[in-house]
Amino acid sequence: YHKQLQSLEQERVQLLDMQENVEALEQWEVSAEKLKRLRHSAFFAGIVKDISVLKQKLRRLDYDLKKVEKKDGYFVLVLVQKTDQEKAAAAAIEAGLSHVSLEQYIGVSASQVKQKINGCEQEIGAVTKALDKMRQEKTFILDHEILLEEEVKKAELPLQFASTAQVFIATGYVPTKELEIVKKKLTSVAKG
Repeated sequence: YHKQLQSLEQERVQLLDMQENVEALEQWEVSAEKLKRLRHSAFFAGIVKDISVLKQKLRRLDYDLKKVEKKDGYFVLVLVQKTDQEKAAAAAIEAGLSHVSLEQYIGVSASQVKQKINGCEQEIGAVTKALDKMRQEKTFILDHEILLEEEVKKAELPLQFASTAQVFIATGYVPTKELEIVKKKLTSVAKG
């Protein structure tokens, strides 16, 4: 269950990131399908930590920049003339842009991603509940294991004694202080 929970948590984080990006594209009124059909323009999308560095690297080009702030920087979409595509790509690399492929967003809406997130969160809840139940059962089992060990010792105690029709043998430890008392009791029980 632990591996399944980790996998679901990773999927949830990826879906949340995807949701942010899809919402940004929807906010900009840009679709991945439309971008693929551009003839005279080129685009690239990605994450950049410092937006000012990217702007500085692109300053000599005619570009359109869309951005949305995220916890790890900015999700950006840069549109340039097709003739400036190589220069813009080099400038983006110099600015430390981590490329994000928009292929995964074709035909995807923020509401669809939200549904996937909700499903993932429900699965996380179910797995967490199962883990909690296992922890409770583990505690129950460990608590009762001690009691069972004591019962087994009690059940095995008679096996430590050997007897025949005429001989009864017992082995064990008797403290020196109590030796005389035990001898007297055994003598009286054994009748001599």
